[in-house]
Amino acid sequence: MKARKKLILFDVDDLLIKEKGMEILLGRWDYALNRVFGVPPALYRSKTVFQGLTDGLILLDLGRVNRISRKDIVKNSSRLFRLIAEFVRLHVKESELETNPGVRALLPALKKKGYVLGLLTGNLPAVAKMKLKKVGIGKFFSVGAYGDSFKPRSTYVSRALKSTNSKFCLQLRKTDAVYFGDAPNDVIAGKGAGVRMIAVATGRFSVKTLKSYKPYKVLKDLSDKKEVLKLIAA
Repeated sequence: MKARKKLILFDVDDLLIKEKGMEILLGRWDYALNRVFGVPPALYRSKTVFQGLTDGLILLDLGRVNRISRKDIVKNSSRLFRLIAEFVRLHVKESELETNPGVRALLPALKKKGYVLGLLTGNLPAVAKMKLKKVGIGKFFSVGAYGDSFKPRSTYVSRALKSTNSKFCLQLRKTDAVYFGDAPNDVIAGKGAGVRMIAVATGRFSVKTLKSYKPYKVLKDLSDKKEVLKLIAA
C-alpha cells in the first residue's frame, strides 16, 4: 500500500532560526506604530508574551497598551504591514540570524521523503521570506499561513492545510499534518486543529514547560534526524 503524503509545518522564529545578539528585528512593531500613530519607540519589552503570536495580533496588543483601538489598527493594517516589512528589509543584512541545531540536515531529508513542507508562522509573508533567504533555507517551503491576519493562531493550521495544491488538499487529512512549534501558543493551536503537534525547546520555553501543555512529543532540538523522521512517520 502506498504511503500517504504528509504536510510538515514549521514555525520560523526560535524553531527554524534564531536571532542572536541585539535581536534588532524585534524593533519592527515599534517602527510601524511610530510612523503611523506617533507611538514612542520601545514601549514593549516583554518578548515572551509575543511567543506564538502573529504580527497582526502583536500589533493589536501593542495598540491596546498605547490606547489605539482595534478599529484603527485594522484600518491601517496595510500600511502597518508594509512598514514592518520595510524595517526588516532595511535591517535583515545586519541581523545575526542562524539556523537552529539539526535544521539544515533535516529539511533536505524531509524533501527526499516526498513530504510537502510548509510554514505556520506569525511573520508576515515578506518577512518570513527575507529571514529564510538570509539563512539559505527558503527553497524548501512551498505552502503556509502567515501573520498578515488578526484571526486567532488556532485558525492558521486550517489556512496552511488549504494553501496546498487542490488535489493534495482534497486528499489531505488532519492526521497527515505534523506541526513543529516552540511555544505554548503553538501547542494549543496545533492540538486545537487536530494535527500532530511536536514541541521543540529551542525557544524561550523549557522542555518541562512545553510538556505541561501535552503535545504529541517534546524535543530538546531537531538534531536527532532519525528520531524526528520516526515521529513524523508514526
